[in-house]
Amino acid sequence: MTKGGLFSYLSIYLNHITPYKLFTRLFFVEKQKLVVHPHKNVQRVFLFILGVLTHPLLHFLQHRTLSTEKESRMWFAPSLLHTEALRKIIRCNRNRLEIEMHELIFDIMESVGTDTFSFCYNDILLLLVHSQVKVEKHQIRKVLQECWKLTPASNGLTYTTYQFNYNRECRYEPIKRVGRFYTVTREQLESL
Repeated sequence: MTKGGLFSYLSIYLNHITPYKLFTRLFFVEKQKLVVHPHKNVQRVFLFILGVLTHPLLHFLQHRTLSTEKESRMWFAPSLLHTEALRKIIRCNRNRLEIEMHELIFDIMESVGTDTFSFCYNDILLLLVHSQVKVEKHQIRKVLQECWKLTPASNGLTYTTYQFNYNRECRYEPIKRVGRFYTVTREQLESL
């Protein structure tokens, strides 16, 4: 039988057989095991079935109505992809130092009751060392400038920072210093 003759025979055969009967004839099921029935043309039958099902699928895909409008080159705007679940995954995949700094600054803000926190490299370095975090200045600089995109004050100005004091109830004591400092707000921390 030629290839064209087989496919014409199969098209007539498939028009008059139910999918269940076709499945039971191609496969032999015994005791909860699926055994392929030894047949030379099983691959040809599957290819033919795929060919028969491809045309309705293509017709459906070409003539369906879309529920969203094309907003950019990638169809969706990036703002639509940034969900709360994605932000949570991004927050969890940050490096260890960034997470420690974020938690430390947020803890200081909560304890002291302020919405801004100003500090220099040495201030945050001492706070992290007291928190049992091994860190170097260049790592802090990388987190502040590359990850958090913060810029220091243009001149050496007076600022209020906090240091550890275990004698106080809130564990942090305000101290005035002079230097080129960074300032972080609560909104910036929450948006990270």
